[in-house]
Amino acid sequence: VDEFRNLPRDAETPEVSRVSRYEPIARLLVRGNSVEELRPWVRRFESELLASGVDRVTITGLPEERIAIEVSSAALETLGMSLVEVGERVGRVARDVPAGVAGEQDGAREIRGLEQRRDALAFDDLAVVSDAGGRIALGEIATISREPRPGALALSEAGDTVIELQLQRAESGHSLKAARAFDAWLEKTRPTLPASISLEVFDAQWQLISERIQLLINNGLSGLLLVVLVLYLFLPARVAFWVMVGIPTAFLATLGLMFFFGGTINMMSLFALIMALGIIVDDAIVVSEDADTHRSMGEGPEQAALGGARRMLWPVLAASLTTVAAFIPLMMVGGIIGNILGDIPFVMIMVILASLLESFLILPAHLKHA
Repeated sequence: VDEFRNLPRDAETPEVSRVSRYEPIARLLVRGNSVEELRPWVRRFESELLASGVDRVTITGLPEERIAIEVSSAALETLGMSLVEVGERVGRVARDVPAGVAGEQDGAREIRGLEQRRDALAFDDLAVVSDAGGRIALGEIATISREPRPGALALSEAGDTVIELQLQRAESGHSLKAARAFDAWLEKTRPTLPASISLEVFDAQWQLISERIQLLINNGLSGLLLVVLVLYLFLPARVAFWVMVGIPTAFLATLGLMFFFGGTINMMSLFALIMALGIIVDDAIVVSEDADTHRSMGEGPEQAALGGARRMLWPVLAASLTTVAAFIPLMMVGGIIGNILGDIPFVMIMVILASLLESFLILPAHLKHA
C-alpha cells in the first residue's frame, strides 16, 4: 500500500488492518442480585478463563463506568473558577504522559509518567488550586462517584441481573481443548461462589462439534466396512486382506501430507476423508488385480507383484493426475465459499498422493507374500 503514489489528492490515508476470526465455544450466564455485586466476579472470571486457554471472552450486560465529578456553583464562585477550568485542570494532571526513551537500539525502553486516575478515591487528593495561598484538593469542593455510562446495555432475567460471557477460540485454536479447560474451570469455580451468584452454561458449540465428529467417525467406519466387504467379494481373500491393510496406511500418509502442507483437522476435512474411502483403494485394487492375474498365469509371487507395480505405474499415475486436475479449480474459489469448501479438494489431493505412495512403494512388498 505504501508504494502507491497516484491516489487522488483528497483521498484519505489508507489503513491496513488484519481481521482475526474467532469461533464460539460456549456462552456463560452469570446470575446475581445487582451489577455492582457481579462486576468484580465477572472481571475475575474473564482473567481466569483467558489464563486457562480460552482465546477471547466477550462480555455483554456489564455497563462501562465513568468517573462523575460534580462541583457546586457556590464552590466555583468561591474559587473564582469556571467548571471548564476545573475540567481542564483535572485533564492536565490526571493522565499518563510520555517522558522519552531510555537506552539505545534493542535496549531502548519508553518512559511514561503514570498519573491517570482509575477510581473515585484517586481523584480526591488531586490539587485544583496550589499556590502561595494554600492547596485545595478536588475532594474538598466536589462530589466524586463512579457510575455507569448513560445508555449502557443491562441484562436481566426472571428478576435477576445477568451478565453474559461469550467464550471464543482463535481460528487456529482447538475447540475441544478449550472446552476441557472450561469444564475444569467450572468445577473449580462453582464451589467458591456465594449463594447469591450462579453460573449457567448454554449454547455449547463444542458439544455440537464433538457430536458431529463422532457421527463422522461412525459413518466412516461403516463405509470402511462396506469397502472391505466389496474387496473380499471381488478379489482373492489374501489379496483383499493386503489391500485392506493399505487403507489405514494410506490414511496415515494422508495425515502426514496434510500436516506437511499446513492442513488441519476440522469438519470439512473429516468429511473429505470419508468421501475418499472409496478413492483411496482404487490404485491398490488395480495394482493388486494385475499382479494376481499374472500370478495365476504362472509367474512367481515376487515377479508378479513387482511386475504389476511397473506395468500399472503410468496408467494409474495418469488416472490419478486427471482426478487431481479436476479438484485443483475448487482450491482457487475465493471468498467465504472458498474458505468453507477449500479443505475438500485439498484433502482429496492429499489422499490421491498418499494412495500412489502406498500402492507403488508398500503394496508390492505385501503382495509378494499373498
